[in-house]
Amino acid sequence: MNSATLTILSKLIATQAKDARSDLMPGKHEVNESVTINVSGTVTVGEDYDQRIVLKADPWLIAVAALSHLNGVTVDSI
Repeated sequence: MNSATLTILSKLIATQAKDARSDLMPGKHEVNESVTINVSGTVTVGEDYDQRIVLKADPWLIAVAALSHLNGVTVDSI
């Protein structure tokens, strides 16, 4: 298979596998199946680029950090 076909299949299979996961009960499942797939479509690939990732603030981490700097008088007043 060429790269474009694998890209289309990986996106399609990932979505369907996630949806089908709830149909499987815990345990081992034997698989012996032949699959024939006809694939058609278009894959658009852009140039690689750098992207700034903005970190989310974790309110619990901020609260823990703030509380760790309190002195005894302030803790007693809370």
